[in-house]
Amino acid sequence: MARAQVLVVEDENIISMQIRDMLKAMGYSVCGMASSGQEAIDKAKETRPDLVLMDVILMGTMDGIEAAGHICASLNVPVIFLTGCADDETSERARKIGPFAYVTKPFTERELGSAIKMTLQKHMTEGRGKDQEKAGIT
Repeated sequence: MARAQVLVVEDENIISMQIRDMLKAMGYSVCGMASSGQEAIDKAKETRPDLVLMDVILMGTMDGIEAAGHICASLNVPVIFLTGCADDETSERARKIGPFAYVTKPFTERELGSAIKMTLQKHMTEGRGKDQEKAGIT
């Protein structure tokens, strides 16, 4: 079975590298790293990841929630938000995008791994359901 390809979107370089190392230790492949919303959109279109780990606060004019909205609208890629912003307004904006998970910083490798496994499983299951629906199998 191929390793899942993950796009890491985080504007703090040290945190980005820590996430990359966690992912590699868990057996995932990092297909790209981005630090701004537009860069995240461009890399997602270029690399077609299996999953996007998206920080909410990013460099530039576009935050992670807006970038995730663009990625979800154009690609069938699940998003997990990683954030230190747990306020109600931010959480509500994020929920409207329909992320598969919302992980609050700081997080452990175990917490991140669990969110990734559940997200990939749910996305695969939902994909099968949509394929069956299109084929008329329910």
